[in-house]
Amino acid sequence: QSDPESTVALKQALAAAEKAGLGVLFQAEMLNSLGWDAYHKKRPQEAMSYVSRAMALHDEYFPEKHSSVALMRHNLGVMSIAAGKIEEAEILVNDAIEIYAETTEPDFWRNANSLGFVGVIKLHQGKYEEAEKLMLDGLDGSVAGTGPDTVYAEDMRGYLVELYERWGKPDLAARYRRQQASS
Repeated sequence: QSDPESTVALKQALAAAEKAGLGVLFQAEMLNSLGWDAYHKKRPQEAMSYVSRAMALHDEYFPEKHSSVALMRHNLGVMSIAAGKIEEAEILVNDAIEIYAETTEPDFWRNANSLGFVGVIKLHQGKYEEAEKLMLDGLDGSVAGTGPDTVYAEDMRGYLVELYERWGKPDLAARYRRQQASS
């Protein structure tokens, strides 16, 4: 998660990039970062607007598959989950996984993170056993790639708490809640 100063810095960098005529890919990645920042500040419509603009820029100027496109699709998928648009999220996250598979190494941590969000989709579909395996793998991959105390691990722990509460497994929910509190 970021603070107000980082949001200002991101917006200033984007404005400078646009003014200087810097690459569209850079601008798209800045918009994506602003979207992720807004998402974690609980401003979902602003977040989706930024990431949608990023994808539109990328699609217009760089239609080929690239890992940055996978990240944008993943982010929109996560935002769609939060908005209750589960079918839309499933398409976006699966598209991200496909692009990551074509553009990154198999052990790239974002692959596991995206698979974890397929688990979150399964959670919302009531498919708890499938969700559990995918989400635990997603947590493990995120921790391996970014560390145990990052927003990626925290988000997945939160979803695991939700899974175990819905599934009627309060002891497991409590375990992940304690991990959230200690990180």
